[in-house]
Amino acid sequence: MEKILVHPNQEHNPCLKLITNQPWEYADQQQQQSMLVDYRLGRSCGLLFLSVKYHRLHPNYIYERLRAVPKERYRLQIVLLLLDD
Repeated sequence: MEKILVHPNQEHNPCLKLITNQPWEYADQQQQQSMLVDYRLGRSCGLLFLSVKYHRLHPNYIYERLRAVPKERYRLQIVLLLLDD
């Protein structure tokens, strides 16, 4: 079973407490540099996290993040949206 790789920027993300059925760990410095996503769920699956509150303050943020993630590296790209507003 492959672990979910979590970018350290997500350290205070409340969703981490809800991941209980799959092991996860924070990415080390070398892994962080090549990740480009908030969570790596497998070799070709990346997840970006976005809260609605943040999206209202920075509406272009998620579009810029999605453009920065190469489709060749992450064939499946997921946006996890937290409805907190």
